[in-house]
Amino acid sequence: MLVSFWAIDEKPTGSKDPYGLRRAALGGIRVILENSLRIPLLPRIELAIAELKAAGTPSGLVDVYKLPSDLLAFFADRLKVQLREQGARHDLVDAVFALEGQDDLVLIVRRVEALGKFLDTEDGKNLLAG
Repeated sequence: MLVSFWAIDEKPTGSKDPYGLRRAALGGIRVILENSLRIPLLPRIELAIAELKAAGTPSGLVDVYKLPSDLLAFFADRLKVQLREQGARHDLVDAVFALEGQDDLVLIVRRVEALGKFLDTEDGKNLLAG
């Protein structure tokens, strides 16, 4: 569903989200995280794009080469908000998201948690001080 909306350039903007796309993404994120599903999103997005193309490309379709990275960034933004609401430090979240091409949400959350635990150790405190 999200790929279809991105394909016709109907993305949420500012406070506007008439189709509930942010909520849909958060719901998907919640299902993935609560069940610890190691699902790389990028191949799923590319598969959905291929299915849209096979069904017949609508005339208003946006640049399909840019679409996967845009939608992945949308999921990343939603996950960042969720992690920060759960109390994750913003600097840890930003550090983990600084790595390129991350599309496994469970792995991202585990990295944030592991980094937080490491920084709570003596070695982590020394690293931060350095």
